[in-house]
Amino acid sequence: MKFIRKYEFLLPVFLFILFCAVTIPGISWGAPDIWNPDELFARVDKALAGKWEFDETNLDYPSLPKYVMFGIGKVVYALGYSTSEFLIAARLVSVLLGGSVVVLTYLIARNVKAEIIPSTLAALLVFSSSELVHNAQFAHNDLYLLFFVTLSLYCLIKYRQAGSRLWLYGAFLFVGMAASSKYNGGVFLLAVVLTFFIVEGRAIYKDFIRSAETFALGIILCFLGYALGTPKALLWMSYYTKRLLPMLVYISAYGKDGDNTIGLYGQWTTFRSAVGEPVYYLFLFVVLWYGAVWVLKTWKNVQVGKDRLRLVLILVIAILVFDYPIMVSYNYQARFFLGLIPMLAILSALWVDDLMHIIQKWDIPYLRMVVMLLMGITIGWSMLRVVSVKLLFYNDARIPASEFVAGLPAGASLEHTFYSPSIPQDHFEREHNYPVFFPKVPGQEIPTPGPNKPFKAYNEGEAGLDERETDYLVIDSFTYDRFENQYICETNRLECDFFKALRSGKTGYRQITSYSYSLPSYLPQIEISFVNPDIEIYERIRD
Repeated sequence: MKFIRKYEFLLPVFLFILFCAVTIPGISWGAPDIWNPDELFARVDKALAGKWEFDETNLDYPSLPKYVMFGIGKVVYALGYSTSEFLIAARLVSVLLGGSVVVLTYLIARNVKAEIIPSTLAALLVFSSSELVHNAQFAHNDLYLLFFVTLSLYCLIKYRQAGSRLWLYGAFLFVGMAASSKYNGGVFLLAVVLTFFIVEGRAIYKDFIRSAETFALGIILCFLGYALGTPKALLWMSYYTKRLLPMLVYISAYGKDGDNTIGLYGQWTTFRSAVGEPVYYLFLFVVLWYGAVWVLKTWKNVQVGKDRLRLVLILVIAILVFDYPIMVSYNYQARFFLGLIPMLAILSALWVDDLMHIIQKWDIPYLRMVVMLLMGITIGWSMLRVVSVKLLFYNDARIPASEFVAGLPAGASLEHTFYSPSIPQDHFEREHNYPVFFPKVPGQEIPTPGPNKPFKAYNEGEAGLDERETDYLVIDSFTYDRFENQYICETNRLECDFFKALRSGKTGYRQITSYSYSLPSYLPQIEISFVNPDIEIYERIRD
């Protein structure tokens, strides 16, 4: 233990390197094709090719990750490399950000006065998160959001411990950069503001002018952090703000339909599937534990460590604030919970640390071993989930399906759904997405063909295929499984009936092959977003 204490700085470095070593293999998955959700990469790559203008007129996402990818692409293409290398380099940034979050988790746990072993457990809970390993292999904005929110939390803890306002300013700045990575990062500003009022306390009233100056400077730094990643917010403020507000309203209603439930009630199942049951129940227990401790302190006047509870309060505020957009949303995918995992892992480290002190005080050595064994089993199960994730990437059904599609007759016509295998360029006389449209917000109109509009009419089912005389149709389970949702089926009855008829052999197309991959039975059976859909390939029946 003396050796570890002496060279403690090597521990987070080792965890960072190990995370990268686990995550990087398979990072070329799908390249050079974009098998989603690398939409940002696709936009940047087209901008670099001169096909699209690169600016912030598209407000689906803020622009910090786009600028990072744009810079990477400039370097990669200047060195003579291809789109595949650019995609791999952009994904590598996500891996490095994920590894940095593991390190930050360890550092935050140490700064909240957890010992080395509980802090390492916290870092391992993040390291072994299948959701983190999964998303770290995408050139997407979720890892940027996760990194800057965790970095802001680190600054808040340092501010709470040291009282230096430089740490507070850092927290404000990184919140702005988090919002410039993904809009919901902006909500974390509330955690920074609440921490400021809690730490300063009565000093705000005693020296109001200085406190107001600090707060105003923090807000300015937050805006500058956002503008650093999205310059048009500063350089063309009226244009940008006027278009941003409708986009935020659109996002607030995104994914709402007749079947789904608001996140306050519906998020728990999604979160449990994201982290696995052992970690889910650990996190839930730890939150309830500190809730009970706070009640005992407040109403029963039980003596507990004030410093520890103050740090717990900061963590709980951060958890509730980050979870707020999920609680009020109807669209809560597993990756949305990434930011909560380090926070809850740190809270778990505090619990383990507190429990170890209680066990030491009671002098029950075997109980310490029981706790460590349970934590080891929890992390071990999570690591098995990571193995499952890696296998799903390595054995994605689109890999063999791509080889089959490449062997189809040249000059034929082919259509495919959203998550298709790779389609060889210039092999088919015509190939494009099958034109099906799923409304993303209630009342959204189906786009119609025309200038600067879709080139094909949406939602015509088999009649559209017949009119276009399409030879081959490639479909994926991520697309056709949507029609299992009753609301989607009712709002798009024609396509729903077509896909069900297609898969039951009742159309003018016959299935010629299919591809799927299932995990070994001895591993956790998980499904992850955008990876390993079942692929079915159909051929037009000729008379």
